Amino acid sequence: MLRRRSIENYIPVVALRRWAANPDKERVVRAFEKMSDAQRHHYNLKGGFNADAPNAARAGDLYSPLSANARGRLAQGFGKEIAKLFARTVKEEDLDAEAREEVREFVSEVLARMR
Repeated sequence: MLRRRSIENYIPVVALRRWAANPDKERVVRAFEKMSDAQRHHYNLKGGFNADAPNAARAGDLYSPLSANARGRLAQGFGKEIAKLFARTVKEEDLDAEAREEVREFVSEVLARMR
């Protein structure tokens, strides 16, 4: 089981920067970068805050430190195709240390179950 919300939450910011080829996308990436690790790990990258509105109470105060400007930029998310970015452009060296450790643990568990 993944610790983060979904596969796209493992996309490193450096890969998002490479993906952001226009000013609108760049503004969303900059707002995303300002989030804490916990916020980035659980943010709905595909649909943003608008898609999560029905479940917003479940997040508690996780996103309360974000400015109204950042919330506005992150309202729509990155779009439904963002998960494809992981397969196309993410390199192992781009992954943060926590993600690399989680992958190592996962692979170790798979290998242990195969024995």
